[in-house]
Amino acid sequence: MRARAPLRLVTLLATFGLAACGGSAPASAPPASAAASVAAPAAASPKPAASSRGTIKIGVVMPLTGPQADLSKDNRDGWDTYLDSINHTVAGRKIEDVWVDDANKPDQGLTKAKQLVDSDHVQLLAGLFSTPVAYAIAGYARDVRLPLAVTGQAGASKLLIDPKFKSPYLFRLTVGITQASDPMADYVYKQGHRKAILLSSDFGGGLEYGDGMASAFVARGGSIIQELHPAFGTTDFGPFLAQLSPDADILLTFVVGADAVRFVQQYATYSGSKKLQIAGPGEVPLDPRMVSETLKDNGLGLLESTTYTEAIDTPENKRFLEAFHKKFPDRPAGENVTNGYTSAETLVATLNKINGDVENTQAFIDALASIKANTARGPIAFDQDHDTIQNIYMIRTVKHGSTYGQELLQTYPAVSATFDRTIEQIQKFPFGDMKGKWVGITPDKLKQLTG
Repeated sequence: MRARAPLRLVTLLATFGLAACGGSAPASAPPASAAASVAAPAAASPKPAASSRGTIKIGVVMPLTGPQADLSKDNRDGWDTYLDSINHTVAGRKIEDVWVDDANKPDQGLTKAKQLVDSDHVQLLAGLFSTPVAYAIAGYARDVRLPLAVTGQAGASKLLIDPKFKSPYLFRLTVGITQASDPMADYVYKQGHRKAILLSSDFGGGLEYGDGMASAFVARGGSIIQELHPAFGTTDFGPFLAQLSPDADILLTFVVGADAVRFVQQYATYSGSKKLQIAGPGEVPLDPRMVSETLKDNGLGLLESTTYTEAIDTPENKRFLEAFHKKFPDRPAGENVTNGYTSAETLVATLNKINGDVENTQAFIDALASIKANTARGPIAFDQDHDTIQNIYMIRTVKHGSTYGQELLQTYPAVSATFDRTIEQIQKFPFGDMKGKWVGITPDKLKQLTG
């Protein structure tokens, strides 16, 4: 299905420092409509004191330990690459970024966020890889009236639309679940796949992404014939591989970080009667660094929906790659790296628009909401809920001589959260609560869940 809601972009305040789009790959984002005013909630705690034109402090909450630690490192390397390029300075003010470890635990993430605000006196919060951590921190940022930018991979489906979490201070600068899962389902269905095994990690983000792929695939006429949900942190995937149904024609996956590396390595030695195409958004398939450094030929052929590939042929991407490879020679750049780079770039562009006056929270969120820019990932803008509108790319891991890369198969331009469904359908659908229920779900049964 392709029921599209209006995109309703907010107006660009003015041109700011990011170069105009060139090259032939991505299409431009749709034009903006009138900007919406952003009102503060009625009952909120006071925000931290102003810094009187001193250092701008940004608190970044990420999983610096555990299965997602490597992904956070990639994100930080991209972030640092951009900030190094401007000498960590914007509008005459130094930028200090304070990174803390949420360990993929909501309680720890919330505690760390509070410490950043109360003890470190940050003026912006950023980061977030884990969906449960994002849900835990969103309400707190709203209560203290502090801008919170998702610059990690927290794709939480309802983060920006559920009244429990939604606020004028919250933005996602990366990618939401339906942006990544729905084009993926569209692509594999059009390639002729009809019977899928759903394999996703058994934690909040894994289950939500799995439900996103499964619902979009079933809506088109496909069926889920088997579900498998390994625990987050699984080291031995053998018991799951032994169960794979030979009747499937594709393996839809969402497994993250170190788990993803182990899964692909073990699947490569799987001796079952039928090897399936592995496809999914985000982490399996994998960041090209993981392929080139660890998986090598075991990673070939993986199919992914992503916000970035080195194959994007634009001046912005060429500038990014030049800067990144100067800092990290011979290291491939993937989605997590560019999420960090383009997020830092976008936040700095916003600060430039308001002459570095980060203490003026209303001016900051108005400026960020209005951004429409061309980046290494392609054109980006924000919808009425502060979620990103951007290109989604279908890529396949390939090898050229002795090096590994990504083949660009198809570009889905200007994808929003409502690529495949309306906001009302996203609000109604029980993302993350469908574990064990997908086998036997038909399009008619699905309509009862989505409206």
